[in-house]
Formats: sequence, structure tokens, C-alpha cells
Amino acid sequence: MTLKQQSLSSQVVIEKYGCKSRREQFLDEMEQVAPWSALQALVLRITRRRQQPAA
Repeated sequence: MTLKQQSLSSQVVIEKYGCKSRREQFLDEMEQVAPWSALQALVLRITRRRQQPAA
């Protein structure tokens, strides 16, 4: 039994009928829990602090 790669045409059908994939549902839920912009700002602040040379 061989597995076939899904074509982009199946994605078009999903977009046409408005069904969300599990990935899209997960990302929507994560955005509600922790908004991406806030999480990104936090990570950038921490990494910048670590990259500063020790005085």
C-alpha cells in the first residue's frame, strides 16, 4: 500500500467550503491563549538581553 501526497487541489476545496484544518484550529486557539505579537515581543526581549556583552 502506498501513500499519496495530497495535492493543492484538496486545499482549494477546503478553502472553498470554509472548513478549517486541525492546524488552523490549533493556531487559532493558541492565538487566543497567547497572542503571537506578545509572545514574539517577549522572546525578542529575552534574546536581546542575552546577546548584550557583559560589562
